[in-house]
Amino acid sequence: MGRGHGGENPRQDGLPGPHGQRADLQKSYKAKQTQEKDRSKWIITESTHEPIVDKEIWERVQKLREATKRKKTKRGDMGPLNGLLYCYDCGKKLRIQRDVNTKKEYYICSTYASSRTGHRECSMHCTPRHFIEPVILGEIQRVTAFAREREAEFVALVEKNHERAANTELRSMRAELEKAKRRVSELDVIIQKIYEDNVAGRLLNERFDTMYAGYEAEQAQLKSRMAELTSLMDIEKEKGESVNRFLGLVRRYTDVSELTAEIVRIFIDRIVVHHALGYGKARTQQLDIYYNFIGFLKEE
Repeated sequence: MGRGHGGENPRQDGLPGPHGQRADLQKSYKAKQTQEKDRSKWIITESTHEPIVDKEIWERVQKLREATKRKKTKRGDMGPLNGLLYCYDCGKKLRIQRDVNTKKEYYICSTYASSRTGHRECSMHCTPRHFIEPVILGEIQRVTAFAREREAEFVALVEKNHERAANTELRSMRAELEKAKRRVSELDVIIQKIYEDNVAGRLLNERFDTMYAGYEAEQAQLKSRMAELTSLMDIEKEKGESVNRFLGLVRRYTDVSELTAEIVRIFIDRIVVHHALGYGKARTQQLDIYYNFIGFLKEE
């Protein structure tokens, strides 16, 4: 994986590295040993070949590795899903806890865990680690097999999901954008009016300055939001193309047999955990899995 977006480790065979750099040099063709070339003299050419892993995913996994190196806790292994589980009701992350008696591990809502007993601000949303990890591994295997073996059907399903979600999102954003445009136009008229009143002596300078500053600030905020909405709408329209990026991951990882932190983050953006219903064998719990590039995959 490191070869996809790495390129800083000198190779020992004297050949160009993944980005075209040459780190080692032989003094003569007769010499059997190579001498490492000074780093300042390396020649690096970016993007000389297709990366093994998508750049966004690569950077995400590297951050995970760094965080893992820095965070050595007394609780030991935090599990491959740590940091990806979110409470459906409050939106906060679930954190891992260990039962001192059974030694079993559970993920629970951090809002629930941090609030006082008797005054819980959310419910536990408890999910045992030994339950959720096999479920997530099975879902990754099932979805990637579906994408690999029935690609056309998979693409159609993702596009249908995107279209359904995009239509709702785009309608909402378009309505907000139109409302913002109308208000900006109204403010232009208002600012012109108070300016004329000020010139005519109907509005004192101090009052004019206060009103003008307030309208200008509101207008600037609206224009900023309009630019943000336009950008979001463009992104929403382009989401349909992201399925090819997900398929690229599927083609590269054909045998996902173990749930590791890296594999989870390569395929999954986040997992939303609902409150469990029932007890024992009758217990059920809904998990909404949002995959990288394709989002929540609703199968009918």
